[in-house]
Amino acid sequence: MIWDESIDFTDEINYNDPGSLAVWNDDVSLDVDGFSMNLGLLYRANEFFKAGLMITTPVWLSLNGDGITNYDGTYKDGSGGWTVDPDYGVIDENYTLPMKFRGGIAFFLPNFTLACDVSYTDFTQVKRNGKPILDSIDFLGRHMFNDVLEYNAGLEFTVPGAPMRLRCGYSYRPLAIASIEEIGFIEEDYPTSYVGDVTTVRQRQFFTFGVGTILSRVLSVDATLALGSFERETPNLDEKRDITEFLLSTAYRF
Repeated sequence: MIWDESIDFTDEINYNDPGSLAVWNDDVSLDVDGFSMNLGLLYRANEFFKAGLMITTPVWLSLNGDGITNYDGTYKDGSGGWTVDPDYGVIDENYTLPMKFRGGIAFFLPNFTLACDVSYTDFTQVKRNGKPILDSIDFLGRHMFNDVLEYNAGLEFTVPGAPMRLRCGYSYRPLAIASIEEIGFIEEDYPTSYVGDVTTVRQRQFFTFGVGTILSRVLSVDATLALGSFERETPNLDEKRDITEFLLSTAYRF
């Protein structure tokens, strides 16, 4: 697998308190290049059952780009506001992501396919510029990441007499971030940071729904909706996120 892509994104956070409104904005342009390989085995017992194993080699990534951060705000009583000089940054880093081990099984019945798999990744092996990534705010020097065990399951139904397939699935994908985290926000118009243990209230999970069809016998169209969420907390703040993803893909069959 080869990565060769350009990424442009903007991250904006609005802080609204009784006395003021502040806006923090981060614009980043990034080029990503990388390489990895997948090695796999497939066992087919009969027409109703398959099992497979796949190993992903370490992923070598190179990131190059730049960014600019702006922070300004206004007082709601009309007495003025503030603007911080833009902060410019350059990105030039190399990352090594760990190996991934994945195994799964699939059952095939008339009009139905049931599949499930499990994967393991030890994210403590992530390296930046050849060195392990440790928590800079933890005096014990713990790793920034944990190892992660993921579970996935899905069901596909082929509509009899029609070129259409309906799908649903479940995915359990815990966050890899470790338990120490620095949280920054605006309190009474001043940037404030807290350090505390993160407690996972609900791990990241997704429920997926999809449909696929074939047009004119040569063009396949697939649409998928994924709904996910996770929740965690520290002694100072609670974090809850709801995630909605939509994917539309097409393929031409020769």
